[in-house]
Amino acid sequence: MWLINIHSMKLEEATPPHLPAYAILSHTWEEEEVTFQDFADLDVLAEGKVGFRKIRNTCELAAARGISYVWIDTCCIDKSSSAELSEAINSMFEWYKLSTVCFAYLSDLHVDPSGESLTLWHDEKKRLACRWFRRGWTLQELLAPANVEFYDKAWSFRGFKTNPLIMRQLSEMTGIRHTDIFRNSKAIRNFSVGERMSWASERETTRLEDLAYCLLGIFGVNMPLLYGEGIRAFQRLQEEIIKISTDMSLFCWKAKRGESKYRGLLARSPVEFATYHNTDFESRRFISWSSVGLEKEFSVTNKGIRIDAELLTTTYADKGMTALRCNLRPDDHIIYIPIRHYRDNVYVRDQPHLVISSDLSQIESKVIYIAKDVDSEMSQELADSVDPKISLVVSPLSTPFQITPLHGWPAEQWNQHGQYFQLGSAKIYTCIAFFQLTNENQKLIEFAAICQRNASAVRSLRYALVSMTDVNNVQQQLQGTSEERVAALSIVEKFIIAGRQTLEIETENTRLYLYISKYPSKDEQHDPNTLYISLASLGDITRSRRVRRTQALKDDEFAYHLSQILSLEPYEGDDVEKDGHLEV
Repeated sequence: MWLINIHSMKLEEATPPHLPAYAILSHTWEEEEVTFQDFADLDVLAEGKVGFRKIRNTCELAAARGISYVWIDTCCIDKSSSAELSEAINSMFEWYKLSTVCFAYLSDLHVDPSGESLTLWHDEKKRLACRWFRRGWTLQELLAPANVEFYDKAWSFRGFKTNPLIMRQLSEMTGIRHTDIFRNSKAIRNFSVGERMSWASERETTRLEDLAYCLLGIFGVNMPLLYGEGIRAFQRLQEEIIKISTDMSLFCWKAKRGESKYRGLLARSPVEFATYHNTDFESRRFISWSSVGLEKEFSVTNKGIRIDAELLTTTYADKGMTALRCNLRPDDHIIYIPIRHYRDNVYVRDQPHLVISSDLSQIESKVIYIAKDVDSEMSQELADSVDPKISLVVSPLSTPFQITPLHGWPAEQWNQHGQYFQLGSAKIYTCIAFFQLTNENQKLIEFAAICQRNASAVRSLRYALVSMTDVNNVQQQLQGTSEERVAALSIVEKFIIAGRQTLEIETENTRLYLYISKYPSKDEQHDPNTLYISLASLGDITRSRRVRRTQALKDDEFAYHLSQILSLEPYEGDDVEKDGHLEV
């Protein structure tokens, strides 16, 4: 680090821990600050700038205390060197902590004519704080040094940080409710990550990335600086905190209501921790030490935040909800964060404006991953999959044919009236609907439509159509033990893999084809979660083929898909077709 020798007014390099006693300045940047390069030409460049007055006054205050060196961020960091800037920012909390005294210059604090006022308010009646209390970097400059002296715009002394009256003002201005921290910076480690984040929730920085970089020392972490990365810097900060902490209060932020429906597990700004104290206070009403478990392990992976999670399934505001249980130390109070399944064992944060305090303790333990963040594409994908269903639509049949639903499996997900399955949050979902085909009330066949959905697959829906005789044993196994159900589902999947999508039905007059498809007829709108069950004769198929061949209906995907299913050659004869059926 570079220190100003107040006697020679030259910069001298020193390396911790072998440092002389030095004073340090904390201030807000103004116009015409003296830079590292300016200081090399003191007479011409430095002294001609307005900012040099701060350097001169800091040196005078240090000299009065017998201190020969000072450090000031404007001119003691060579910002043209990215390596030096990174080292300085990663070390700054420690540099302030090691200082003999810190002079906090409040450039907009009005002068007290009496010289006796201890107020630090810019406007005490309106409770407006000075700009120094709203800047991001000055938070660590307040907390790290053991000795902080405050000065007004005329450089008149206004009080010590540890003065009881000053500490009460500092608590109100900063949101730091425990004044012990003003007496001892080591007390920072006694506060939760969420609470420490809340201290920065109303502070600002010129560069967006600095909202993260100015908090490195508060959390005792280091990371490289990447100016230009935007809010990603704050995400990286949280990832670094996860590496050294099991404090789940990191996840107890709240987004602005209505801003987004889904988010990742990590916050995007300290602003989202502004209400943490209220969350913490409310949750303490529900301390249940009998239900407290061990600290949970979580880590950052390329799949998201891996958590040895405790999940609660409950009802909130008359809606079903899955929530992540967070044990908050040191008092072991509990809050719940709503989450929603995305795919595989990956979840996202649902209703990110919501954090629930509860005394409920019926939980499920499992390892899950929660996305670190949710981009617009992922958010749209989640929105499109709200209350996913698989619907089975029977295409219009000619009289007197009729297809009637019998029942579905799983029964609890099957809606007999609407003929659809209400899906759960599982990645892969298999369901079977059983139907009956009749002709003038005479049963022709009972059959099963098998549907399988993979939420993360590009082509998410697979299906098969088989006769009831093929699945009689499967029906019984599905009602049996878990081992029997696994065996039954294995058989069902083989039908899908084999491409069993058509049933051939012999009648007295013709041959009929019953088939299942994801393609509707031309006048129906395609729904990716809908399957269509249709009945056709060979005449229907050949007529559609002939129409396609004449290019009258080039876009008739229905006829094309039907012919592909049945693997029929183009029908060349026109004289055997009569009334849509084949003459036998």
